[in-house]
Amino acid sequence: MVLILDDLITQAHSKFEAIYEAQKAGLIAADVIVLVDREQGGVAGVEEEFSGTSVHIAFKITDLFALYFEIGRMSQQVYDECVEYVQSN
Repeated sequence: MVLILDDLITQAHSKFEAIYEAQKAGLIAADVIVLVDREQGGVAGVEEEFSGTSVHIAFKITDLFALYFEIGRMSQQVYDECVEYVQSN
């Protein structure tokens, strides 16, 4: 068994490649751990394509946006634009 680690998941193309390579080597990718989920379908994509593989995330991007807004690192306008972008993509 192997654990796939990555910093970011968007649509999961690189995770698919890593899991396929592990499978070609006779290994099972039981878990994928990522730091940030961009909330654009990657988590569901991996879990649908590879039954038995679980994706674990540290942060959702919208939660980070909320934190940045709360601590004054992001204006209301930028926060709204970022959240709208994620929701529409």
